[in-house]
Amino acid sequence: MKDLWTEFVEGCVEHHDRTYRETEAFRYRHEVELQMDDLLHNSLTRSQKVMVDEVLFAQSSAQGDDCERLYQQGMKDAVWLLKKLGLLGLEV
Repeated sequence: MKDLWTEFVEGCVEHHDRTYRETEAFRYRHEVELQMDDLLHNSLTRSQKVMVDEVLFAQSSAQGDDCERLYQQGMKDAVWLLKKLGLLGLEV
């Protein structure tokens, strides 16, 4: 049985996902992905597909690294803010 916090977080994520899927940005991104898939599967030679896959993988890896750094900075900022508000580091 899920605890209340897990249900709350999952509900927030589901709501955000539904809301995002209704945006113009999502529709545009989805259309571009469909066009890229069509290009990769129907218009390129095998060697071109391999090259594009390698480039996309490298790009994705770099973006993953950027996301990780941003996440870590966000955590540091949250801890700093909680300390400044006196909510973290209190002895109980």
